[in-house]
Amino acid sequence: LPAELAGGIAVTHNLTEVIDVGGFSGVTFREFRLADDNSSAPAGILEDATVPLGAFLVYNYSPNVTISGSVQAIIWRELNLRNRSGGNIADVEVQPTLAASLAVQFKL
Repeated sequence: LPAELAGGIAVTHNLTEVIDVGGFSGVTFREFRLADDNSSAPAGILEDATVPLGAFLVYNYSPNVTISGSVQAIIWRELNLRNRSGGNIADVEVQPTLAASLAVQFKL
């Protein structure tokens, strides 16, 4: 489950003793304060709201080695640019995106 997920759900199933599979979805919301010298919106705010949907697989190769992979789609994303007073400058809906990851974790 992504750490920045503000609210959502994750489901995990132990497929075998060494393989876990699962899925997740939810909502993320991030807000960025822009610099005073920003040309588009001095001291403004950029808001980034997303709805991810993903699946993952974890293979516990040994007690000290875990291999994991995931596929995630951002099925909805909106960016809002606001001025320093909170007035709307621009709203943009971004096209859906797809990402995949593979990780190996070694425990010492």
